[in-house]
Amino acid sequence: MGSSTRPSRGFRVGMGPRHVLGGLAMCLAMLHAAVDRAVPEPYMDEVFHVGQAAQYCLGHWGHWDPKISTFPGLYVVPALVARASVAALGLDASEVCFSVRLYRASNAAALLLCAWITHGLLRRLHPAMTRGEAAWKTLALAVLPTHFFYASLFYTDVASLACVLGCYALSLDGKAAGSAVAGAVAVLYRQTNVVWVAFIAGAAILERLGGDKAVVQASPGGRALLSALRRQVLLHPGLRVALLRALPHAVVVLGALCFFVHNGGLAVGDKDAHVSSFHPPQVLYFLLFVLGASFPRFARPSQWRAQAMTLKHDAQAIFGPRFKYGPAAAALGALFVVPLTVTVVSRFTRAHPYTLADNRHYTFYVWRRIIDGAWWTRYALIPLELYAAWSLWASLRARQSILWTLGYAACVIAVLTPALMLEFRYYTVPFVLASLHWREPSLAPVKAAALVGVAVNLVTLYVFLYRPFTWPAGTVERFMW
Repeated sequence: MGSSTRPSRGFRVGMGPRHVLGGLAMCLAMLHAAVDRAVPEPYMDEVFHVGQAAQYCLGHWGHWDPKISTFPGLYVVPALVARASVAALGLDASEVCFSVRLYRASNAAALLLCAWITHGLLRRLHPAMTRGEAAWKTLALAVLPTHFFYASLFYTDVASLACVLGCYALSLDGKAAGSAVAGAVAVLYRQTNVVWVAFIAGAAILERLGGDKAVVQASPGGRALLSALRRQVLLHPGLRVALLRALPHAVVVLGALCFFVHNGGLAVGDKDAHVSSFHPPQVLYFLLFVLGASFPRFARPSQWRAQAMTLKHDAQAIFGPRFKYGPAAAALGALFVVPLTVTVVSRFTRAHPYTLADNRHYTFYVWRRIIDGAWWTRYALIPLELYAAWSLWASLRARQSILWTLGYAACVIAVLTPALMLEFRYYTVPFVLASLHWREPSLAPVKAAALVGVAVNLVTLYVFLYRPFTWPAGTVERFMW
């Protein structure tokens, strides 16, 4: 045979979305097999969740467990799937409807859905991002420990995030009605998602007013932020159309708020243990979470100068271009921010009774050995918290307007401040939404974050599955997030 003159195209190995989804599916299959062997019965809150879903599956739609504090979104879809399986295959309803494996599998499917939507959002938000970069970033977010762990159990977290991401993706595609429906489903999974539905509606309004990046950036003509806000937003000729397009989201938000007022709070059950409070240190804990989950990115001295310039530009945008930002202004700002943070920590640091009593969660040890370890340890965290706030602000401002970033910050405060209980999983949604919008200058921090996430997951799941311990009452318990 004669040799071909066709040039060789070479062989390149890269990672794309199919590799990520396929790898995640294989890992989840092995993980669920291990969990089913080690923990075949419902564990902790699964007792309530599985029981409620089983009642729906059996057709008892009027049943409600008073110990459940969230809306019934988690139970409806898997219950309908289970009912359909019983009807189509002639299976035993009592066996299928109480299948822990089936309900846990629904969260595995939700994690894959999260990864698929995440990849689409990254390509939409960062058109210049390569296929490989988007795949690695998708993987890094998929293996975020507080996200990945709950894909092995029947909890609200993973499906809740999938609905929020779906709401955002549909909004960016201009499908306001579909986005609002996804937002309503997100609220049915977790009540606090109403804040993120409002945020998504606000982000859509900003984008429709000429592009979010163009709205209230630097303040031209000597105008400070409020003047620019009035001219670029409130007097914008397209504001009315933008507000009308956000009407479906407004219906969801107003409907949820009316229910909360009628209900006397967010929780629909177990209200005594889920009373809203004023707990601003929760935001500081979130900042530490962001720093820990993104330390390969935030721990680079090369970014410090750029972050300082971001603060300078924002100060001039807020106070006007004549504002002189330098060491003196920075020191003055620190003299305000540091005492304020110290006051928040000293006056409002409190622990939920569950945090103090339940040693099955890592937060029990974080509280006892770090936050409340000694009188000074909570104050020693302040420099890290302020550095995380500075880094997060600068990372978001690199691609978003001041209004968008301020709106995000306000939503984080609104979601977290009322929560007294220290729960790392409360931070997943705001972290993922923020991470979607910053762009790393190289793949190295993304790969590092993904590898660290995998390592933390392996340790956590090993402890959960193979290192149980016994309470004085004789029950076998397990460590978890």
